[in-house]
Amino acid sequence: MASFKIRLFEKKDADVVVKLARDYAAFDRAMPKDWLLSTYKKHPNSIRVAEAGGKIVGFAIGYQTKTPMGTMWGNIELMAVHPNHRRIGIGTKLVETLLEEFEKADVKQAYLFCPATAKDAKELYEKLGFEVNAYHMRRKMRLGYPAGDNYLETKS
Repeated sequence: MASFKIRLFEKKDADVVVKLARDYAAFDRAMPKDWLLSTYKKHPNSIRVAEAGGKIVGFAIGYQTKTPMGTMWGNIELMAVHPNHRRIGIGTKLVETLLEEFEKADVKQAYLFCPATAKDAKELYEKLGFEVNAYHMRRKMRLGYPAGDNYLETKS
């Protein structure tokens, strides 16, 4: 079995994490580096990276938020693992590490969005106890975004 380790994100990891998100996270737009660093500043324990062979091969971002009712929720914002390092437990361990942090913070429920096209990710999340409780739907509009903004562009 391949060897890997999970550790806390450091600022020096930002470029690699942004590239992994751009290339392998199944969402509509790239993750801006300034958003990543802002999230890290607000929630310094919220980002984990997976290393194999001394290189970052995956990451997960998740943090706790207080609801208007005062309870704590966990939000898994984004996760990606390089395809050459999938199916060896990295994604599972990344999510489990975030869930352990949620438990320590007395989080009552954890949430995440999973694209409909990410069937392997959906299976992973279900294996970890997540259930579908809503459909996040979208409709592309002809107007509303400046030229060159690829917010709703999808990868082919």
